[in-house]
Amino acid sequence: MGGYGAIKLGMKHPDVYSVVYAMNPAVLGLGRDLTIENPAFASVLEMKTPEEALKGGIYPLGIIVVGQAFSPNPDRPPFYVDFPYALVGGKLQPVEPAFSRWQKNLPVNMVGEYRSNLSRLRGLRFDSGYEDEFTHIPPTARALSSALTAHGVEHVFEEYNGDHRNRLWGRTGRIATEVLPYFWLLLDSQAQR
Repeated sequence: MGGYGAIKLGMKHPDVYSVVYAMNPAVLGLGRDLTIENPAFASVLEMKTPEEALKGGIYPLGIIVVGQAFSPNPDRPPFYVDFPYALVGGKLQPVEPAFSRWQKNLPVNMVGEYRSNLSRLRGLRFDSGYEDEFTHIPPTARALSSALTAHGVEHVFEEYNGDHRNRLWGRTGRIATEVLPYFWLLLDSQAQR
């Protein structure tokens, strides 16, 4: 969730963070494996203990922790969260106010509200691998790029041949060839704005 955090912190605090680079940012919006069609949303509704969640795999855990950030509810143990979907007549349906709280925390939906802040950044760049195993990342990164473009926010978005973790490290990895040079260029005190 580092890419998500980088983008959201840049949106909210351009006075602190002047340059943002998000690598394979997750949870920018809803799509593919992060939609109502993912059976993990139904499975978390049936879980009664944290131990069940730990055994459930990455998606139920991810849904729980995102819910704890987006729609916390200290009066709802064991996960202390209001989930964005509920079973209604045997079928998952969006439920309020949790669904709207999730929507409000998705950067794709935040661009309009934070347009002036985003325009104050010296640089905003993000990427995604074509073969990311978290299948919502490529389309939601494209959607964020489209939203930024529609609001006139300068940014760089790039898709590359890779997945969520490969092609990042080493002399020819993206950290050395893309991320660090980007920060060096834009944070150089002698660089023109």
